[in-house]
Amino acid sequence: ISPRLAKLQLQETADAQEVKEVEKESTPPTKKYVVVGGGWGGWGAAKALCESGIENVEVTMIDALPDPTGATPYLSPTGKPVEAGTRGFWKDYPNINALVD
Repeated sequence: ISPRLAKLQLQETADAQEVKEVEKESTPPTKKYVVVGGGWGGWGAAKALCESGIENVEVTMIDALPDPTGATPYLSPTGKPVEAGTRGFWKDYPNINALVD
């Protein structure tokens, strides 16, 4: 390898490293939030965080139910279905309808 070619390769490597460092600096770190509870308040908090305009947001919701979305039926120990929260929508609560828009 000629000295000139080696110098060009070193410069390209240095330039690539500099670009990576600039990209790292310009990307804000991920902000992680945990919402405890999958009821109306939890869903509202999660939605507010996602729509807050904060860059690089990661929202995790934890709940006692394995599936707080209601897609999986929740059964009592005797096997009967149980209504456990965020499965009903009522016309008299426009704030709930606005939450899922």
